[in-house]
Amino acid sequence: VTISEARQVEMSRLFGLPAGQISVVSNGVDLENFLALQPETRTLYERLNLAGAEPLLLAPVRLTRRKNLEFGLRIMAQLLKHMPAARWVITGPLGAHNPDNLGYYRSLRELRQELGLQKAVTFLAEYQPEGLSDAQIGDLYRVADALLLTSQEEGFGLPIIEAGLARLVIFTSDLPPLRALGSEWANYFSLDETPEAVAERIAARLAS
Repeated sequence: VTISEARQVEMSRLFGLPAGQISVVSNGVDLENFLALQPETRTLYERLNLAGAEPLLLAPVRLTRRKNLEFGLRIMAQLLKHMPAARWVITGPLGAHNPDNLGYYRSLRELRQELGLQKAVTFLAEYQPEGLSDAQIGDLYRVADALLLTSQEEGFGLPIIEAGLARLVIFTSDLPPLRALGSEWANYFSLDETPEAVAERIAARLAS
């Protein structure tokens, strides 16, 4: 017997009504106020229905080739087989100072469509081309479940530190700078692995 069912029976006895006619509304939490989300973040959160993500994966990176986001898209295509409500949000605008980044962005959107990931993968550059504020990025860390980085090259790896502070589960490509920051606390994958293998490991870790 669930708590709601027990309440129905209790109220039915008190008021002499059939239990089926009684709706039980439990206490709730105003997520946006509780997490002190910025107004702009609230708008994105509602517009993109991020509350329906299970899990919500985050990639706080710019859209540049070294971030290897096409690998992440292929991982997501496989992850949906295990977690149909999974979402991956890439926060950044196009990388600066390189005209090739626009072509890269277009190729990512084409691959997203080819893989049928329009509802599962969101490029926030489509909504805020200039990029998000630091406060908005912090908001997204607070509502996300995990970090997914697929970089093939990194000089440092600030998202690893930020994700640790936000208590996110971390999934990242196994690069020396990222392993130096994540130590034994992060979950690493080789870029030589198949998207299927990486997705299976992500699903298994989150399911645990």
